[in-house]
Amino acid sequence: MRSFTNHGWWFGWLLLTALPWLGAVVFDCLPEDFFHFPPLGISLDHPGPVMWVVGILLVGFAGVMLWMVAVLTQSWPGQHVCRGAFPWWGWGSLLFLGLGWWLAWSRYAWFAPLQHHTYVLIWFPFTLLLQALTQQRSGTCLLRRCPVFFAWLYGFSAVFWWFFEYLNRFVQNWEYQEVSHFSPLTYGLFATLSFATVLPGVGGMYTLLCAWWEESAFPVFDRTRAPDPSRRGVGWLLLAVGCLSLLLLGELPFVLFPFVWLGPLWLIEGWRCVTNQVPLVIGSGRVQRPRLALMMLAGLLCGVCWELWNAHSLARWIYHIPYAGRFYLFEMPLAGYAGYLPFGLQCIGLIGLLEARFVQR
Repeated sequence: MRSFTNHGWWFGWLLLTALPWLGAVVFDCLPEDFFHFPPLGISLDHPGPVMWVVGILLVGFAGVMLWMVAVLTQSWPGQHVCRGAFPWWGWGSLLFLGLGWWLAWSRYAWFAPLQHHTYVLIWFPFTLLLQALTQQRSGTCLLRRCPVFFAWLYGFSAVFWWFFEYLNRFVQNWEYQEVSHFSPLTYGLFATLSFATVLPGVGGMYTLLCAWWEESAFPVFDRTRAPDPSRRGVGWLLLAVGCLSLLLLGELPFVLFPFVWLGPLWLIEGWRCVTNQVPLVIGSGRVQRPRLALMMLAGLLCGVCWELWNAHSLARWIYHIPYAGRFYLFEMPLAGYAGYLPFGLQCIGLIGLLEARFVQR
């Protein structure tokens, strides 16, 4: 079983990357500009907003948010005393964050050569600021406790988000503006630097929220629960649905686009159930629920920050979400923010897997 579980990393990546491609080849639905790099833009004709779909999505989003509020209100620890001082490097990150934000939303002639690259000027300082705030709140942070792992997290993050860029080539739910003039090398380099901040950002937000709620951020997977072999049936079902959704992603992009965010999570949960490991969400008890709510809240808060700082930047992204393109907050339709909830679970779940594999030995 141990060997089977260890090979799960490679098997999982094979499933996640091969299934969408295999489906697109079998059903002959590979977008004609799939191989163009940087991406040319959008070639699919996305359907416009349908109000009853928007309504269902918003009601579901509101329902999950109410559950999160109820869980986090019940688990709020009350008055808390900060256990550490705000570190000097936190002030530096705050200064550079403010400078990056100012430059991103301005258009100075002297800064024009770098105007397309302000994302990294905001998000690298922001990831450090989150660590500084966690250090002040709890007396420690991942950067101080495991600096090598924290540094590696930037590399893992780049690979992680490039996978979502790959999935987006099949559904084309977002596109980047003001990037078509980049050479493939320049685009790949600066995109990789930008994508490197995703996991440190969401992970840092999660650990900060855990510090406020006095919850233990790590280990991510609840070790107080014993594996439950009876959940293997559920695990196989999740694996089947996750695999099928990714296989048909290119054939039914306007129907299955939510599985860009749900499919990988279902595969992770299904795999852990099938291999008799404790899953992240399935069967979680009262002890784990506040942390699950904090994971989703971390994804949502980072999502709001992404959309806020993107709104007036020169090189930015815009969305093409089928049936849901109404009631925008920045460039994102309100219903689209629901995707940040499972995305938060995916990010923290992956960080937990990496931390268990590379840190806790």
